[in-house]
Amino acid sequence: LPRRKDLPPEQGLLLVASAVHRQRDLFFIVVQSEAGDLYKVTVQTDGEDKDAVSEVKVRYLDSVPTCVALCILRSGFLFCASEFGNSGFYQFQGVGEDDESPSCSSLTFEGGDEAVVELEPRPLRNLLHVDDIDSLCPMIDAKLLELGERGAPPSLVSLCGRSARSTLRVVQHGLSVSDLAVSELPGNPNAVWTVKKRKSDQFDAYIVVSFVNATLVLSIGETVEEVSDSGLKPDTPTLV
Repeated sequence: LPRRKDLPPEQGLLLVASAVHRQRDLFFIVVQSEAGDLYKVTVQTDGEDKDAVSEVKVRYLDSVPTCVALCILRSGFLFCASEFGNSGFYQFQGVGEDDESPSCSSLTFEGGDEAVVELEPRPLRNLLHVDDIDSLCPMIDAKLLELGERGAPPSLVSLCGRSARSTLRVVQHGLSVSDLAVSELPGNPNAVWTVKKRKSDQFDAYIVVSFVNATLVLSIGETVEEVSDSGLKPDTPTLV
């Protein structure tokens, strides 16, 4: 296998994960070393005997964080499942056919040339990083702290990962919120709820905001706007 330049010659190199890609006109294997380097392995067969392997070629593909499993999807994506830190989701931009990538062949080795093929990790060329699946593993330490205002739920501050992929994360109680519309209010409301125009309606039509001495009614649509013909008195509080 092509090896990193800083790896001592007497030190072995382990393969930790692999995945096979099969198509009618394309077959290759992606393997990963313990250093995180990905290799594309292609097998050449004899023209007459399809079961006889004539050559095995190994070419450097890209470098990603070390995985415990690889999965190649037919849609052209590569999923890298990691035991330590986030798992990665990548899209193939190429299959390592460029001549610049370090490569080696079984024919060269059989011919007596045992020279080490060196490589240097580079930015992604054949893969495009699409997304990550967050993971707290391994959680080295954690503290429950009050980071917000007094009375707010405490947050879990955790130290995760290992080596260069270590992270400090804050885990908060609750669900993430997406802003669909923003409307300024004249003060702090006592109550907020939604109502329908008719009982048979599937969705709510208004947001009712009750204050100490007033009621604000907002219509729900593509935008959130104040309405004055809802039937509720705007100068008194509303109770449910």
